[in-house]
Amino acid sequence: MADTTMKEHIAEDLITSELQRSGIYITKPKFDTDGTDLFAMLKIPSNTGNIIFKYCRIQCKYRSVEFGKKNIVEIPDQYIKPDFIVFLYVEDGDITKHQLFCFFWEDIKAKSSPWYLKGGNFILSIKMSNFKEILKKYVFDQTKVDEIKQRIQTSSTVIENIHIFAELILPPLEANMNIISTSDKVE
Repeated sequence: MADTTMKEHIAEDLITSELQRSGIYITKPKFDTDGTDLFAMLKIPSNTGNIIFKYCRIQCKYRSVEFGKKNIVEIPDQYIKPDFIVFLYVEDGDITKHQLFCFFWEDIKAKSSPWYLKGGNFILSIKMSNFKEILKKYVFDQTKVDEIKQRIQTSSTVIENIHIFAELILPPLEANMNIISTSDKVE
């Protein structure tokens, strides 16, 4: 199996760029938890003066399609929750257009979905000849951006930066000093 690390990073960078251009903050965790490659966040106004971010989890996928070859995307069922979004970047040889698709949890679990459940994983199978038709309703566009923002705003997942100010009363400081003058020098 070929190493696709570079292409996966390209896909992740493209997804990050598109979301940031749309006003969504992106951060990358240094750890993998439940398939999270990125956190997509919005800063939420707070009456307390604290900084509050609401977020959702994003998994980034890359696939290259060629005629006659089938590509499989697999995601464990336990990852698919309301705060989870899957992006799929498909490279089809056309460098003038990005083939970027966005799936919300209900898109993956719906009966009409191109994804199917097998052995505890949701699977998407695509081919060069049919991926554009099969995935056309999942194309990443402004409607998807608006939906992501809405989901983040109504999310219960929150990061809050709390600043605490405390006034401490300390006891008076006492100092004893012994001054030795040069005339007191003993010879």
